[in-house]
Amino acid sequence: MAADKTLIEDFFFQDHGNNVYKAYYISPKTRKKWAAKIDNITLINNTLFSDKPKQKDLNTLKKLCKQGATVETYIVYGAGCNECEKQRIKEEQERKNRKVLMTL
Repeated sequence: MAADKTLIEDFFFQDHGNNVYKAYYISPKTRKKWAAKIDNITLINNTLFSDKPKQKDLNTLKKLCKQGATVETYIVYGAGCNECEKQRIKEEQERKNRKVLMTL
C-alpha cells in the first residue's frame, strides 16, 4: 500500500516577517498538528507561492514541521488553529464595525 500524498492543503502558514514563515502541517488522518519556523525562502516559494508544488518540496516541509513537537490535536471546522480562529473572529468583527460606521 502506497503512502498518501502530502498536499498543500495539509499546511497553513503565518508570515512572521523578514522572510520567515511559521508553517503548520495537519495530518489528514490523525488531525495532529506540527509547526516549524521556516526561513528557507526557496522552500516557501516552491510550496506556498507555487501553483503546483512538487511532492519533494511538500515532503521536505512536512519533515521540517514534524521535527518539532506536536502542537495539538484538534478538529478542523474550516477555521484552522486557535490563533487563526482568533484572527478570523477579529477580522469579522472589524468588518462589522466598518459596516456600522458606513451606515451612520
